[in-house]
Amino acid sequence: MQNTKTIKVIGIILSIVFLLLSINIISMAKSKTDIGDFTYELLEDGCAKITGLKYNQHILPSVMQVAQVDIPTEIDGYIVKIIGENAFENMSFLRLTIPESVVTIEKGAFCNNPILKSIDFSNGLKRIEEYAFIGCGALERIEFPDSLVELGHDSFACTALKEIELTAENVGSGAFSECSSLEKVKMSDDVKNIEMCAFYGCTSLTEIVVGRNTKCLGTALFQGCVNLKRILIPKSVTIFGENNILSKDVYLDAIYGFKGSAAENYANAKEITFIDITKAYSDGDINLDSIADESDFEYILQTTITDGFFSEIEKAIADVNGDGVVDGFDASVIERMINRY
Repeated sequence: MQNTKTIKVIGIILSIVFLLLSINIISMAKSKTDIGDFTYELLEDGCAKITGLKYNQHILPSVMQVAQVDIPTEIDGYIVKIIGENAFENMSFLRLTIPESVVTIEKGAFCNNPILKSIDFSNGLKRIEEYAFIGCGALERIEFPDSLVELGHDSFACTALKEIELTAENVGSGAFSECSSLEKVKMSDDVKNIEMCAFYGCTSLTEIVVGRNTKCLGTALFQGCVNLKRILIPKSVTIFGENNILSKDVYLDAIYGFKGSAAENYANAKEITFIDITKAYSDGDINLDSIADESDFEYILQTTITDGFFSEIEKAIADVNGDGVVDGFDASVIERMINRY
């Protein structure tokens, strides 16, 4: 009987000790805003690849919660060039800053962070590999750098992004799949190829303007985008993956494009209304009423001063010089076009 009581007392003491240690660890993790020591390995070129945190040896990722992670430009005198595979997987922090020295973010490097809200990328980053930020369900804001070349497959799948501007030359399959909050997608002139299912299940998308130099749109690119109604496709696009970028549950109102383009052929083959925007650029018929006149000039002036009133497709058509901004220069070009007649 006495042995039983002794064992119970020891058990209670051990439980209390374990509880106090757990509280101390969690408190330390939550109060720490400067991560501190990173683990790394040296690359052949003498630069460093960050592989994780030294704290991983003592604190489970599930209780690692800090305000911000700032990846250093240097570590022990070595330039930080790569963030390694799964380096920060399942860790929790609100904000992330990537310095200019980082060229590559490897596979799954920051995946499954449940509280990450924003990322500040620096110009210099070239590749974000597959699954890098998949499952970061609170991620709402990112701004891709102009230096970006490659977005790996499923790199930002299942995030809470609402608006993005793509700058990468190649966008991998499923890159933004299941991003149900994504409402607006802009593309720079650098975007060349968008692979299959890149926007699969983006149910908040209603319209999209494909980049002016994009060549290839992958199979089932907009599969499950049930609220998508309008797409503007430039004449640069010549490849439609397996001749189908949609799915049976997507019913477009119209495809906007140039006469004689692959976009027109695709629209006709799928029996989708095709709206020819050729005259907007040749004659100045910006409002697409088949007449180039003063109403087009007034229309473009209104576009320059009224924010949010015009759709992204209407803004894209009004941007006749293709610099990404509707301004007085576009208005002057339209005015000259109209005055020719």
